[in-house]
Amino acid sequence: YIRCEHHGWAHAPCRSCVTPPPPARMCTRCSAGQVVEVQRRAGAFCIRHRRWHYGGEEDDVRHRASYRRAERCVAGTLWRRGVALGTGEIELAAELLHVSDPMISEGATCANRLRAWYPEAVSLAEFLTEPWACQFLAARTIGSEPVVALIESSVAAVRDGGDTDLEHIRGAFRANGREASVTAPRRARDPYMTIVNAGRVRAFVRKRMPRLRGAFLKHNDARDTEVS
Repeated sequence: YIRCEHHGWAHAPCRSCVTPPPPARMCTRCSAGQVVEVQRRAGAFCIRHRRWHYGGEEDDVRHRASYRRAERCVAGTLWRRGVALGTGEIELAAELLHVSDPMISEGATCANRLRAWYPEAVSLAEFLTEPWACQFLAARTIGSEPVVALIESSVAAVRDGGDTDLEHIRGAFRANGREASVTAPRRARDPYMTIVNAGRVRAFVRKRMPRLRGAFLKHNDARDTEVS
């Protein structure tokens, strides 16, 4: 899926403009032990064999249900938005989650971060590419601090696993054209407070604002976002 003039700038699968997904290594159990690379609508977790396969690494995972849900989101909701492994949104979400954990060293590779945070990274990428979030991120007149607050709160809520917190964030950050409204996100639980107060995500986001906005708006068309 992509936005282009051939479909009136609406999300659609255009054979003329779409860029095929990069080759990815297939699960070796699916390929009968052979090393096979494919270009297809999939992520990094084999649902059939319940195995992780990405970046040359392949093994079983714990918490298979969360990885399975993430994989279905990658092949479903995110794919229809034009988001996939290799387009940057999921990888950036994993980096944000990695930064939010003070117990983890900052030297991990992209593949290691993705392996450790895959379910949460997919959830965060899905959340921050929802239409309301794109509308907020695209509203340049609101300044950078509200965007910092949105991303920081979203990371904390995803890590905390609180659907109620995510729903509250949807209502707390709103943009309509050049106008925006922000109310203080609810911080009800101790883990949520600990992560937010650490300040690591805040500092990371402030230094990389253009990259963050560009990544999470890459799949979207700014003109459409401003008027939707």
